[in-house]
Amino acid sequence: MKAGDLGIGTGIAGMGQGNMIDLRTWPQGDSVVLGLLDEIGAQQAPKGPVVLVEAETFPAAVIARFDTAVKAGRAKDTPDGFATFASRDFSNLAAFRHANQAVTRPAMTIDLADLRVDPAAVLPQLLRLLAPSDAALADAPDTAKRLRIWQAANPPPDLLRFRYYDATMFKHLAALTLERDDVEAVFQDLLGRSPSVKGALALQTQPSLGNLRAALMASEEYVKLHRPAHTTGAEQTTTDHNGFAGFAAAFDRPETALAVTPPENRAAARAKAEAATAPVIAAQQSYQPFYGLSDPKHSTREALLRASCDLLVQEFAHVQRKSQIRILDVGCNAGFASFVLAETFPNTIGFDVNAVNIALCHALKAHSGSAAMFFKADLLKIAETSAKDFEALDAVLFLNVIHQLIFAKGIPYVKAMLATLSRHVDLIVVELSRPAEYVPFGKDHLLPLDPAEILEDCRDATLTLIKDGKRPVYTIRRRALEVDGLRVPYSKVNYSLHDKARVNRKYYFGSDSFTKVIRYTALQSRDKLQTELHGLRALTGQNIAPAIRSWDDDGVTAGRVVMERLYGPMLSEVLGSLTAAC
Repeated sequence: MKAGDLGIGTGIAGMGQGNMIDLRTWPQGDSVVLGLLDEIGAQQAPKGPVVLVEAETFPAAVIARFDTAVKAGRAKDTPDGFATFASRDFSNLAAFRHANQAVTRPAMTIDLADLRVDPAAVLPQLLRLLAPSDAALADAPDTAKRLRIWQAANPPPDLLRFRYYDATMFKHLAALTLERDDVEAVFQDLLGRSPSVKGALALQTQPSLGNLRAALMASEEYVKLHRPAHTTGAEQTTTDHNGFAGFAAAFDRPETALAVTPPENRAAARAKAEAATAPVIAAQQSYQPFYGLSDPKHSTREALLRASCDLLVQEFAHVQRKSQIRILDVGCNAGFASFVLAETFPNTIGFDVNAVNIALCHALKAHSGSAAMFFKADLLKIAETSAKDFEALDAVLFLNVIHQLIFAKGIPYVKAMLATLSRHVDLIVVELSRPAEYVPFGKDHLLPLDPAEILEDCRDATLTLIKDGKRPVYTIRRRALEVDGLRVPYSKVNYSLHDKARVNRKYYFGSDSFTKVIRYTALQSRDKLQTELHGLRALTGQNIAPAIRSWDDDGVTAGRVVMERLYGPMLSEVLGSLTAAC
């Protein structure tokens, strides 16, 4: 009795009955289990349709499949030919496993290696499922003898006799978890080349793509390739992430750029915007709403996007100068949330790695006159190389994007990325996904059963479930700053009242500390930080100004000064008299 080439699909009629045993074997071949039942005289007559899954160990199975491929001219009969075949054939085993995860009928999965070692341990369960009328055979006096005869006739495959056996390679074959194409994609992305044949096999044993990326990024080759040249602060602002010069540079724009600027030719701008929606509609149908354009199909996403925007409006309701707030919308797609947020917070940026989406956002921006900014940029690369640049942000949104990052990078990588962001950004809003939604796409196994697992490495932050359901929404609130190695807890944040957005300052209040953040722009250089430090030092010992506890200066994004918290006049009033001296 044989199953299809991948062990999926053929139903095998039960002996003597009209019932069906859906047999799925890896690799293709006769059913070992049904042969065992024949040996002890059991009549296969299940009470209803059942699924029987039999799987050989991958090393043993791939030898048989390799020999078949060699005979068919689909593989080279050499050591490297075997290694290459095995590396790629693991994808077929992965497909076999995934196809059998969603079985809803009564099923039994048999590891043939375990069955050969101790058939008596598995026999009672086999009989109950496949031959219930002969369940008593499990304890019959003659069965033990028949099982010994069966074991002698069905020894485990002798891997050591395979002509290309190599102990290290077969150790890797027994531990494969990743598919070859995925490994090659990550390897190319990080190192710009393909791995060697045996190197690929070794990399396929990594627990996840996230672990793989971490291992490659720790390699000497990666470090040499990505070692940055020595640059000064001004030069660092041109760091290239698909043309994005950095958050500090993006927000350093004149006040006129923060106002809504209607197009000179509204009809032409609208026509261009509508034309730009065509490729997005073709890919997504009515999934995303288009800002400023009519939506006859009523996007299913609009209500959730507006609710997330409302959350941020409420979060920063106490801030008088809304242009002081800087927001990033990651995976902005058609930019709807970015545009809505920019109505209140003109310093809003939308990121997307899809050039078609960003082209649409630019067309909608031209049509609406919105102050929102859009860039084709990869947030993950910024997180890997310029994490401190996130200090230029006040809030980050991940709407309908975290699951895509998990599919691409793996759970460990995304957990580490969110943990990094939570150390540099005050508020992060994340929309998560549940595995059940992606069963039809064959990706459910890539997502955590509990969506909140992806947030568990954000340890110095407060996690709050805002909305439950199919797509849970959480907020991640940073609890403390880290300034030159000093952890600075805080409970309140406020912003400058200055009427120019480029004079951007933040104030963090803790129980015994006060931290001032000076964000660098053309109107507020590093000299401002030095003036603050000079003034505070000049007042040391006079009991009229707080003592400096720590400070830092990254030279590009911001300078921060941590002081002891005093309750009384504002520091600016005390330092005002020192302006001339400084």
